Amino acid sequence: MRSQQFAVLGIAAVVAMAAAVVVHARRQPWTESRVAASPLAASLARDAAAIGRVEIRQGETALTLERKGQAWSLKERDGYPVKSEAVNALIGRLAQSDLVEPKTRSAANYPVLELEDPAVKGARSRQVRLIDDRGVLLDVVIGKRKPDAFGPSKGGTYLRRTGEPQSWLATGDVDVATEPRGWLATSILDLPADKIAKVSITIPGEAPLVLERGAPGKFKVAGLDEAKKLRQGNPVDELARAAASFDLDDVRKLAMTPAGDKVSIVTVESDGGLKVTLRLRRDAGADWVSITAAGDGEAAAAVNKINGVATGWEFRIPAAKAGAVLKKLADLVEAG
Repeated sequence: MRSQQFAVLGIAAVVAMAAAVVVHARRQPWTESRVAASPLAASLARDAAAIGRVEIRQGETALTLERKGQAWSLKERDGYPVKSEAVNALIGRLAQSDLVEPKTRSAANYPVLELEDPAVKGARSRQVRLIDDRGVLLDVVIGKRKPDAFGPSKGGTYLRRTGEPQSWLATGDVDVATEPRGWLATSILDLPADKIAKVSITIPGEAPLVLERGAPGKFKVAGLDEAKKLRQGNPVDELARAAASFDLDDVRKLAMTPAGDKVSIVTVESDGGLKVTLRLRRDAGADWVSITAAGDGEAAAAVNKINGVATGWEFRIPAAKAGAVLKKLADLVEAG
């Protein structure tokens, strides 16, 4: 009996030890050294420089990033430049991604990992295709991200190769923007506020409003009746600063210079002779601005930079930004 008892106790000890190992393993974060990983696309790092096209799809949204030399542009926005570093970063993350842990093979379970068919309306998954002049180098469905999947600050991403049922948890935090703003260089105008000398605002049907710099960083309304008092909160200074910088939400080709009684014109004059003209209008429920710069001598470099970004384009801006710039005198002074 004693030998049998010892045998039973020994078996129990082994089971307990095995259970402890399992529990410990489950509590420990994944590390790449603990698993056998295989590259998502073994040749991608070698062939990355040859990629000339990146296609992204999510539901009814499709974006096509195209390489022109060392720069990238967005086909769906008539070739407007995008942030090349963002495109190169996406390619780099995919090239370094390893397939670590196999997950579901059932299409019914894909939505849990955000790996459903990207072509379906409302899909949260995103399809990415990397293409060179020989064909498709990688076609992959990107799903949910999993922060700290492989340890602190080592995120992972659920994905599957398009057409393959097997899904994976892969190394790398792969994020893919599916809206143009996620790829476009959003800053379209950024003037030093302390260099602005004058801002003029002409809104159809309203008296022109002119702001002039007085003390450094301070503005006044030109010709303001002394009986009128400005509202609290430095509204004039805020207006001048608002006119100095613009970020886009979207962009479109500009066929001709906007004109007519639906267009408001804002001019910003800076030290050194730089003059920037902004034409703002509302179209189909959205606010748009076109920008031109003029000036020579000291201003020439700034003129070339601004016109290099803005010439031939019109930019959609947030409604709040348009409202912050298109002010009337009544918006700046107290009533009565």
